[in-house]
Amino acid sequence: DLTSKEGFAKDAEGKPVLLKEVMPSADEVYALMRETVSPEVYKEIDANLYTGSEEWQKLEVQTGNVYKFEAKSHTLALPPFFDLAPVAIELEGARVLGHFHDDPGADSTPVTTDHISPVNELLMESPAARLLREEFKVSQILKYGRLRGHFEMMVRGTFANAKLRNRLMPDDRRGQWALGPDGQPMNLYDAAMEFQKQNIPLVLFGHDKYASGSSRDWAAKGTRLLGVNAVIAELIATIHRSNLIALGVVPIHMHNKSAQLELDGSESISITYPEGFGVNAKCNILANGSLLTAGNAQIYDPAEVKMIKAGGVCPLFIQESMAQAA
Repeated sequence: DLTSKEGFAKDAEGKPVLLKEVMPSADEVYALMRETVSPEVYKEIDANLYTGSEEWQKLEVQTGNVYKFEAKSHTLALPPFFDLAPVAIELEGARVLGHFHDDPGADSTPVTTDHISPVNELLMESPAARLLREEFKVSQILKYGRLRGHFEMMVRGTFANAKLRNRLMPDDRRGQWALGPDGQPMNLYDAAMEFQKQNIPLVLFGHDKYASGSSRDWAAKGTRLLGVNAVIAELIATIHRSNLIALGVVPIHMHNKSAQLELDGSESISITYPEGFGVNAKCNILANGSLLTAGNAQIYDPAEVKMIKAGGVCPLFIQESMAQAA
């Protein structure tokens, strides 16, 4: 601080040395710049800008217009987002993968995008760590941040936050827990994959302002790759709502409180749209044939309806590009 009288050091006589005493003046800085900086310096840098150093030149690179992903890489893989098929909008026989609410009396914490996204520590017993060891022979367990380029790692880390509380669990287990098709507790990712094998659609129930927080793309990407068709909440946070739609997942605003829903995970969930699916469309959510709650599709624009019906923004882009080229 130039105004500080305490100094940042002491001289030989023990007196404080002030920053303003050693800080060069503007004239001194400009004089040095005139002596050392010239157009030739920038011209030399610009001339070798795309050449790089000797070490850079020795790197082996691929040729061609399409990148060739290496199957052995545990950090980079071709994601499937352009190949996603549209989810079923009206559901029958769906199961609940997660039920989250923020009722203080039930020892619950509001679910944010940080709880959903793979941003926490990668645990030794997690599905991602298991894949690293068994498939890629990687013994040094990495953090999820270093695996962002590999969708198989990231989907395995979705909903893996140790503080997360899935209300379907029969006890106080926290973290990545869910109920499998047979009703037995298991890792949430493993449960989702079992449901996918049996072609059983999935839904999530959330509280007010569900998934608030910073924009985390993998909060929506992971939800979609887990096989979730719809996220049903008192209100879904704005950014997460938009990201879900971009991935083709239906966001639904339910009229009941999440904490009031008595769910145990065995329910067969149906979602119907009596007047058809569209902007702010009314829907009924049934459990075992009885009305659980009414709701509305949390969709505000016809373009969002189109995006969901296409399977997300990536499939929609391909469809529109092919239509223009035809």
